[in-house]
Amino acid sequence: MDLKPIIDKYIRSELALKNFLEEVNKVDPEFLDMCRELILRKQFETLDPLEVENPPYFHYDRKYYDFGKERFYNFGVITLAGGSATRFFSEIKTDLKSKALFPFTENSNFLELFAGEILASAISSGYIVPWLIMVSDNTADEILNYVGKQPFGFPKEFIFVVKQGVVPRFDDEGFPVVSKDGFFSWTGNGHGGVFFLLKEDITKTLLNHSAQEKNMKELLNKMGIHNIVLHNVDNVFARPTDFVRLGFHLENNSLFTLSAVERYDVDEKIGLIAYIPKRARYCVLEYSFADPQIFSRMKNGTPYYNIGHINTNIFSLDIIDDKYLKKLKPVLYFGKTVKIDEQTVKTNTVEFLNQMIVNELPSDKVKVILLQRDEFFLPTKTISGRDSLETSREKYFSYIRSKMKSLGVNIPSDSNFELAPYFVFGDFEIFDTTDWVIESGTDFYFGIPFSSDGYCISSGFKLIGGAKFNISSSKPFGNIVLDNRKIKGFQDFPRVKIGKNVCVKGKVKITLEEGSELHIRDGVEINKDLVINLRKSEKFIL
Repeated sequence: MDLKPIIDKYIRSELALKNFLEEVNKVDPEFLDMCRELILRKQFETLDPLEVENPPYFHYDRKYYDFGKERFYNFGVITLAGGSATRFFSEIKTDLKSKALFPFTENSNFLELFAGEILASAISSGYIVPWLIMVSDNTADEILNYVGKQPFGFPKEFIFVVKQGVVPRFDDEGFPVVSKDGFFSWTGNGHGGVFFLLKEDITKTLLNHSAQEKNMKELLNKMGIHNIVLHNVDNVFARPTDFVRLGFHLENNSLFTLSAVERYDVDEKIGLIAYIPKRARYCVLEYSFADPQIFSRMKNGTPYYNIGHINTNIFSLDIIDDKYLKKLKPVLYFGKTVKIDEQTVKTNTVEFLNQMIVNELPSDKVKVILLQRDEFFLPTKTISGRDSLETSREKYFSYIRSKMKSLGVNIPSDSNFELAPYFVFGDFEIFDTTDWVIESGTDFYFGIPFSSDGYCISSGFKLIGGAKFNISSSKPFGNIVLDNRKIKGFQDFPRVKIGKNVCVKGKVKITLEEGSELHIRDGVEINKDLVINLRKSEKFIL
């Protein structure tokens, strides 16, 4: 890119020129040229709707479950938590910068839902797996502070906070926007930037550990990780560690597995997975800039192109290679406003989208798995309305009620009945639910997986109208004992034993620290309010 027009337009001092030249050196000149061409062309690639077909896909099949569980140790998880969530936060007042840490329920934020799920799958399979959390400049500090507290006791050596790359914002001439002091206005490079951070200098991308390896791909490979599950932090039902999908990916020798659901209607704001026979390639079309003729095409009153992309994807680390990544093109967004030198300026931004890599991969190495929407897709984009916090919470609690109903317990719709996420998404037998009664207007939360004798809560448990029962621990599994990544056992875990026919009429809130124990004896009726914090190794009998 010729720098003279940019200097003439923006630079007014020697200091600004010095800063500007330092900024320019941070960016690949070929990338700047490509972005300028995109902006000056100001048109999106168009596809003839008649040349685009619905993709071949596979239905979700539990036959892959055992294989996925057996090979779980082969996977890592990346949670995308770099977004500023401008639309989400515009509706509320909060000091939070990261949507990931917003309380999804009274007891768990978004990120904790996935911490719990990954732990549940790790314990079920016998292996802990690395959890990478991709952050941006905006969300890094909050999330670093959060993971330092080890959510649910997740082993800190296997949580990796990795930083998303940045790219300049551009003006309408295709030049980087420059402040009066010569600095670029930077923005995140999109969730497709995850591919680049896996191969870049680890000292620049890994924020909470030091490592000898040159990049994250090498570090993961040394740990025995060869595949990654990637998901949005605000899709509560992303289910990144679902064994069936992992087994499907491995069994089909896939380089990239796209998760899909059927579209509601032509107006749903969801990307489309399609196939282009002329190119023998898959593609994912984004609703924000693809040809509207494709999105609106109908057949027999339903969307003709009906395979929606939900951005829970699995990829082999083999694609972290320049032969694929050099071909990955960004997408362009017009008219994003930012404040520069106290002025509001319209800018153009480019982002890499991870699913676009399928355009460059051999079609026989790309697979599409069609999932049940209610089990795998629960996006939370706003506070109220469609795809909102309000509707997501309702569906999440409905899911828990369904799980309890399968155990013979009816939960009234006006009761808040919540389980810790490792119970929601895992298979722990902690209750004898025979003759349980949960009345209307009650509040229940339970988060302890271990008992001193049999079930944590025994038969005949009753929660009377207006009562509250909250049993939790910041380290429910105590200290997880590991040999390399193999789980050998648990030390100093808290234990709960609630006997038969216990009846709760008051408001009970009990937290347990490491090694503590709660025992409520058979037939006890709790009429008064209790707030108890059991310290390390403390025992409480009621």
